[in-house]
Amino acid sequence: MRILLLGFVLVLTACATQTHQPETGVEISEAQQEEWVVETQKWLRDAARLESVFFKILTKGIDYCEKQDHTAPYFGIQFWSNQRLHSSLQQVAQSKFNLGSEPQILIVVPTSPADSAGLRVNDKILEINGVGVQTVSDTQKKINEAKAALQPVSFTILRAGERQTLVASPVSGCKSQIALVNNDTIRTATDGETIQITRGLLHFAQSDEEIAAIISHQLAHNARKHHRTNKITGGVGGILIGSVGVAADTALAIVTGGIFPIGIFAGIGWDAGHSMAGGISDSQLQLADRDSLQLMATAGYETDNVIQFWQRVQDDASNNLNDLRNSHPFSQDRLKAMELAQEEKAKENLYSRLK
Repeated sequence: MRILLLGFVLVLTACATQTHQPETGVEISEAQQEEWVVETQKWLRDAARLESVFFKILTKGIDYCEKQDHTAPYFGIQFWSNQRLHSSLQQVAQSKFNLGSEPQILIVVPTSPADSAGLRVNDKILEINGVGVQTVSDTQKKINEAKAALQPVSFTILRAGERQTLVASPVSGCKSQIALVNNDTIRTATDGETIQITRGLLHFAQSDEEIAAIISHQLAHNARKHHRTNKITGGVGGILIGSVGVAADTALAIVTGGIFPIGIFAGIGWDAGHSMAGGISDSQLQLADRDSLQLMATAGYETDNVIQFWQRVQDDASNNLNDLRNSHPFSQDRLKAMELAQEEKAKENLYSRLK
């Protein structure tokens, strides 16, 4: 029911919000409407916190991402509307958040291009570059077209009953996006571009530095193309192992006179390849750790407690929702590599002060 009450799932990118239609025919009581308002307010606070940290790493890490060919324009704005909410939620959204069917600004990141242009939360979007928009998707599409050409975007808005036109010019940032996932597990994942962080992990983090450690680590995986590399490796591995499996299946069928069905060993091979594609090697984890320290420092975050954070993740045996412990195991090799990176960073800082 929690996802239904929330009514939408934010994707914290340069300017994207996705919505999900609740089940048709579901009746939402007044108490559930009130719960939806409370959950939405909590969500917005979480979203603003996550986006604030993400913005610093995304833009301050531009030099690193340029070297990895992993850059994209960034505006620092997000939108929402009530178009895909349940009808009873549309009414409460209008009364509590002044949210109508028009695309409306949900978040403006402080000091971002959108903020510098004068765009504000709750501004209703009427036109993008002189073309009328009626949905969040329309708005996103028009902005993406301008972003692809690295062009400024003209926003015609309605604010306090007055029509205004404001122009925002994008800045370069790392190409990754970030998604806040609405569940209580302690989990993060990435597909090569979008970093997923659950609200459970966001609340597990005890400081913005710990959030920065997570984002920076996943951003490094994206910039280093680890997901793509693993997909290719897994595909090739699956073909090779699967081919051996086909030969084994054929031989087994000949020896047994066809008693065993062909496909057993081939299936094992393909499963092995799929597993290879989905996993992250310890060497990739260590490389992402090293790069994340650089990204954090560049963004102005302290890195002294990063090791303690990953150890806390690994030692958190009391929480059976801690998927991060399994997906990013903090091995002894990973610990030693991070300690070495911290020592090298300390020496660099000392040398800089002595110059």
